[in-house]
Amino acid sequence: VRSRGLGDVYKRQVIDREEKLVEFRVGSWIIDSSILIPKSYALRGGAGVSLDFRAGGLLVAAGAVSLQGSGEQPFVMTSTDGLGAGLYISRGDEAASLEHVTVKDWVKSADDDIPLAPVTVVGRSLSISNCEFRNINSDMSLRLVGVRASIFGCELRDGLGVAVSLYESDVLLEGTTLENYSEGLLFAELSSVTFRSSWLNGGQEYGVTVNKRSNLLVQFVTFKDTVVPILASDDSLVDIFETVVDTSGFAEADFNWLADNNRIATWRFQER
Repeated sequence: VRSRGLGDVYKRQVIDREEKLVEFRVGSWIIDSSILIPKSYALRGGAGVSLDFRAGGLLVAAGAVSLQGSGEQPFVMTSTDGLGAGLYISRGDEAASLEHVTVKDWVKSADDDIPLAPVTVVGRSLSISNCEFRNINSDMSLRLVGVRASIFGCELRDGLGVAVSLYESDVLLEGTTLENYSEGLLFAELSSVTFRSSWLNGGQEYGVTVNKRSNLLVQFVTFKDTVVPILASDDSLVDIFETVVDTSGFAEADFNWLADNNRIATWRFQER
């Protein structure tokens, strides 16, 4: 993959060296190389911007990040050739924010290779609100490592792999829908996860998987069309309050909270 510096991206981005700011111009742009936004520069993007990540195209942001579309014109990211590496927000002290961002149609490549997560965030404070991920054919749609995050009013639908992957992260998901992923809706290791007022539907066999001393709080959540809504193991703690499980799509014998009772986890229930 070719690598480009700031001096090579003026066509699609405005670079303000005094304000230390890189901002995408309104329009549709192809990202087909590796672009690094250094730690000293903030990255911004607004309504009416569309990025098509092709041929290994990767956007790495080491400074502050604010991608903010609108309900009528979201900030859009896609990969029409299935070979885009996507957005990577690297470890840093500055916060990252995504609002009204649509990540869609991350298709398989011609040789059936599955790309990386379209959005990866490492070691940040992160806010994601009113965003949509759909038709993502990758190992995961959203990957968070060492992140403290709030995810509000988002929808992740119709993908291969897992919708959200967490490692050593503390994440609140509220008013969020996870639906129709082939390998599960959320996978967490060494993490603390809170689901509140959310809808989880059609995670195929498994819905939410937590292990390696993870904590999971589920409150006012509806699970539907998932054989095992929650799979917990390895000294994880699960609290479930005021949660609805709709098993109408399965025979009663096929339904269980915990697939493998030999795994060690602590459960506290207050089901509705």
